[in-house]
Parts: sequence; C-alpha cells; structure tokens
Amino acid sequence: MIRKIYTLLFVFLLLMSCSPNSKIKTEQYELQKSKHEKSVLIIFPCFMCSVENTKQEANFLKDIQNKKVTTLILNYNQKLFLEDFEKKELSDLLENIFKENNLNKHNVFYGGFSSGGNVALLLGNYQSQNKTELVPKGIFVVDSPVDLELLYKSSQKDVESNDESAFLIDFFENSIGNPIQNKENYIKYSPFLVSEKTQPNLDNLKYSKIRFYSESDFKWFKTNRNKEKEELNFYHLLEAEKYLKTKGFSVEFIKTKNRGYRANGDKYPHSWNLVEQNELLNWIFD
Repeated sequence: MIRKIYTLLFVFLLLMSCSPNSKIKTEQYELQKSKHEKSVLIIFPCFMCSVENTKQEANFLKDIQNKKVTTLILNYNQKLFLEDFEKKELSDLLENIFKENNLNKHNVFYGGFSSGGNVALLLGNYQSQNKTELVPKGIFVVDSPVDLELLYKSSQKDVESNDESAFLIDFFENSIGNPIQNKENYIKYSPFLVSEKTQPNLDNLKYSKIRFYSESDFKWFKTNRNKEKEELNFYHLLEAEKYLKTKGFSVEFIKTKNRGYRANGDKYPHSWNLVEQNELLNWIFD
C-alpha cells in the first residue's frame, strides 16, 4: 500500500513538472506564462476590445507560450491617448505584475492593435524617458491611428453617415477639443503628427526597435469606408516611419498583403491578423 502511494505521488509530481504553461487571470489582465520563458510580450487591445476578443482575433498568439514567450494581455482599453498620470499608473501596474509573477524584465516587447498601438508607443516613450524599471526592448503596432489630427478630420467627413465617426468626434470634442482651435493638444497627445513632421512622444524610443504593420488595400477602404489614401492609418504610419528613419531609429514597416481578415473569415484590412507568428518570433529573438 505504501509503495502504491509513493508511486502515485511520483506520477503526480511528474505530471506537474510536465504541465502546460500556467495561466493567471484577473479583472485587469490575463497572464499566460511560458514554462521556458525567454521573452515577455505585453498586448494592448483596441478601443472597445477585451482580453477574450483579443485572444480570438490575434491568431499569432495561439500556442506562442510553447515558443518561450510569456504573454500578458491587458484589459486596458478605450484609450486613444494617455494623460501623464495614466502613463505612471499603467507603468506602475506593469511593474507590480512583473514583480508578483517573477517575470523577465530584460526582454520585454509591447504589441498594440489600433488604439492599443498608440498606448504602447506612448507608454514605452514615457518609460524610456523616465528610466523606469520596465522599458520595452521593442514595440510593434498594428494599423494604429497615430495621428489624432488626421483621425479627427477623417471622422468629421463621415460624421453624419457613420456612427463610429460621430462617436469619435464627440470623444475628441469632449476630451481635447478640435485640432483647429486646440492644435497644441494634438501635438501633446498624438504619437505622431504628419503636419508637424516631429513628435516628442516618440523621441525617447531610439533604443527600442519599432515595427509598424498595415495593409494598403485602398480599394477596400474606398468602397467600404469611403476613405482616401491620406485618411488611412497606413499613411500615418508610413509618414511616422520616414520621420523615425531620419532620426536614426530602428524602425521597419511591414506592408502586408491579403492578410486582413477577421477571425470569422470576413475581409477586414484593419485587423490583428496582419501579424504572422513566425516572423514576429524572429524579430523578438533577433
């Protein structure tokens, strides 16, 4: 009997040692730890997106823990920009999560989709500027509206026929005003402004490598959203890449083709699916 008990205990411990990557879920985040962690990837969702929605749409996250990457998906959304106190609060939150879960601080990457990319850039810039305990080694953003001025103007064109555009105009008017009367706010809060050709909200990221993902399906956007080329996030990111290269930043633009699909199979160039796992891993571990 005693031998049988010891045998069962040994089998149990063996199974535990071979158990899959552990998961921790709270109201603020979901952490999926890699058993052989070599990097931590922090994911910032889009404006109205949750952790569950992000996991469903970001196909590149599937089984990425088996590739030595721990993932931290935040329930931090409904942000197109960050106030200074929000940058500090979010930075402190991440540092606490890393301490509580004994995560590797030396090979950390941020990834953000749409407005989440704005948050990733603004936060990373703040952390680099203030030399916090946690500074991202790299940041990638997926079709993010980094130029809030152009986003406002594009939304204004469709405000009468598009509920999303009407919502964005109200959001801007009630938070930072309009770019004609309050241009200084758009300089302060945008990751990048095409009209200014300079932006302090990126200048401290010189020692972090940066990636922009976007898909230039101009025909789809014109047919389905009545958007001109200059109104697309693709254009904003292209101009930001040009600016950063003139300043000597490590930046690259991944211009995808025929990858813009939602998880349900619908064609939609503004999607997480622009990111492919293997090439992302090569970038992380390069």
